[in-house]
Amino acid sequence: MLTYGKRAYLQPKQLFCQVCDGAFIYVPGHTNQGDPTEILAYEPLSYHKGEGGNVLRLDGSVKWRSGKDYDEAMARVKAHLRSIPNLPAQ
Repeated sequence: MLTYGKRAYLQPKQLFCQVCDGAFIYVPGHTNQGDPTEILAYEPLSYHKGEGGNVLRLDGSVKWRSGKDYDEAMARVKAHLRSIPNLPAQ
């Protein structure tokens, strides 16, 4: 179970796409003082034939993103990952 602060919000089964059963990709480095709109996990475009993907935000909400919105979400993920010191290269 994932926690945000002292509260548990997610069960592992919630980190799988309901359509294709693919696992979300976790974005490390968040704290419970983070911006609730930050992306905690996302689906790669390949899960939905390049049409978009769901993103899980730190507040526990899941939003579908496609096109420019998906690109902007992934830019936020990349910027967040660059801000983490000593993160191993992927």
